[in-house]
Amino acid sequence: MVFIVKKKFGNNTYLYLCKNEWIKGKVKRTLNIYLGKEENLKDRLGHIQKIPSEITNLETFSFGYIAALWKAAKLLNLSNIINKNTSKKKQGLTVGEYITFAVINRIDAPCSKNSIVKWFNKSWLSQKYNIPPKLLSGQAYWNHLGYLDEKTITDIEIALNRRVLELLDVNLDCLLFDPTNFHTYIKTPKAGELPQRGNAKSKKFSLKLVALSLLVTRDRGIPLMHKTYAGNTHDSKHFKSIIPEFISRFKLLKCECDEITVIFDKGNNSPENISDLRANHLNFIATLRPSSFKHLLVYPESNFSDLQLKNGKTILACEVEEEVFGLAKQRLIITKDKESEKMSVFNLLERLDYITNELRELRLKLNWHVWKRRKRVENRITKILERKAGKCLKVEVIGVDGALSMTIELMGDEFEKMMNGYGRSFLTTTRQDWTMKEVIEAYHDQYKVEQDFKTMKCVESIRTNPMYHWTDQKIQAHLFICVIALLVKVFLREYLIKNKIQMSHKEIKECLERIDYVMFDAPNGKKNCQLSSLSNVPKKMLNLLSLTSQI
Repeated sequence: MVFIVKKKFGNNTYLYLCKNEWIKGKVKRTLNIYLGKEENLKDRLGHIQKIPSEITNLETFSFGYIAALWKAAKLLNLSNIINKNTSKKKQGLTVGEYITFAVINRIDAPCSKNSIVKWFNKSWLSQKYNIPPKLLSGQAYWNHLGYLDEKTITDIEIALNRRVLELLDVNLDCLLFDPTNFHTYIKTPKAGELPQRGNAKSKKFSLKLVALSLLVTRDRGIPLMHKTYAGNTHDSKHFKSIIPEFISRFKLLKCECDEITVIFDKGNNSPENISDLRANHLNFIATLRPSSFKHLLVYPESNFSDLQLKNGKTILACEVEEEVFGLAKQRLIITKDKESEKMSVFNLLERLDYITNELRELRLKLNWHVWKRRKRVENRITKILERKAGKCLKVEVIGVDGALSMTIELMGDEFEKMMNGYGRSFLTTTRQDWTMKEVIEAYHDQYKVEQDFKTMKCVESIRTNPMYHWTDQKIQAHLFICVIALLVKVFLREYLIKNKIQMSHKEIKECLERIDYVMFDAPNGKKNCQLSSLSNVPKKMLNLLSLTSQI
C-alpha cells in the first residue's frame, strides 16, 4: 500500500510518497519519492493528482551505483576495447558486453557466473538492455571466457592503460609491485598447472593456490599490469621472469626506463633480480632482510635523526653505505619506528611470559610419571624453546632419572639483541638523487598495492574467491575480470576526485546505492519511470555521471 509521509524541518512540512514491503523477514522501504513542501504541492506537482490511489505493477531496480560503474566503463571504452581484441562473429551479445556486465557485477554484488542473470534482472541494466535470460547463463559466460587467452588479455590491458592515461593525469615515474595468492577449492584431476599447493597467505595450507602479481602506479593507485602464475612459485623467481615484461610494457606506453622506479618487498629480492634491474636501467627501492645486516641492528640511536613523514608520523632514520647483493658502497637507509618497537617489545614480553609459565608447569611435574625420565623432559624443553622468544631463555636439567631439577635463566645479551632489532627496517635504492625522506615515503606508499589486494579479497566487492573454474585459461580469464573490476572501481574514484568530488570507495557506494529506478503503471495505462530520492547525492556528481539522463 502506497502512503504519504510528512517530515517537518523547522517551520516547513515536506511530503514523500512511500511504500513498504515485507522482504526476507524484514520491512524494507521500496518507494521513497520526494513530493515537495505541503503548501506548494498543488502548484509544483500538479501531476501528482493523476497518480491513482493505489499504484499498480510497481517495480524497483538497483540504479545509482550500477549506473555510475556503467558510466565509468563507458568512459574507459571497455566494451569496445575488448571487442576490438576478440574475434567473435556478430551474433547475440558481444564479448565486451559480457565482460562489462561481469565487471560491474563483481564490484556491486559479486556472485558466480551462473547467478549473474538474477543480479542483472534486479538491476537497472535489465531495463537498458533487453536481453533474454538464456544469453546470460553460466554456460554462456563459460563459452565467452574462452575468447580471453593470454595474448588477448595483454592486448586489452595495454589498450586500457592507454585510455586511462588519456583521461587521468597519471605519473608513471614510480610504480609499486607486489604478489599475492588466492586459495581455491579445486580438487578435480582435470585442473591445470596454475592451482598448486604452496605458502598460502590465507594460512589455508591444505588447499591449492593460484598466485597473482600486480603493478600499480604510486600516483592514484591505478593497476597497470597483472600476471597470473602457479601458486607454488617463489616470489623472487616470478619477479625475475616478469622483469622483461616490465620493460616491454613501458616501451609500449612510451616510457623511458631510466625515469621509472619500481618498489618491491624483500620477498622478491635476489642478487640475480637486482642485477637484471640494473642491466635494464630500472631504478628500484627494495627492503632488505634484517638478518642479513645483524651488525646494524645495534647501530646507535644517536646516529639517527627525526624525520616527519607526509602523514604526520615521526620516525628515526639514518643513511649508511654497505655491501648489498655483492655490490660495495650501496646506499642503505635504516629506519626506526618507535611505535612499532613498543608493540614488538610488548609482544615479546607476552610470549616470554607464556613460555616461562609452560616451563614452570613442567618443572612442577618433574619426577612424576613420564617426567621421571631426563630424556623425555629435555625433548619437551627443546620443543618449547623452538619458538622465537625461546632464544632468550637458558634452561638446564640437573640430576638423574627420578631425581631431576630444572633452572630457568633469562639471557640478557640475547634479550637485548632481540630488543634492539625491533622497529628497524632497511631500504636500499639506486635513486641517488632522491632524499632520504623521499625514498622512505615512496616505500611507505606500498600500502596502495596491498590495499588493492585487500579489495580483491573483500567479500562485498570484487571477491576473487571462490573460483568456480579449474582450467588454466578460465582461471586467467576470471582473475582478469577481477583486475578490470579493480581498475574500474579505482578509475571511478579518481575521475570524481579529478572533478573536485573528493570521496572514498565506501562513500561513493553509500551515496549512490540508495538511488533506485522505479517503474509503475499510470492511470492512462502507460508505464511511468523515475528515480527515488536524489537529495543525498551531490548535484555535481549527478551531472558529471549523467545519472538523471539515464531514465
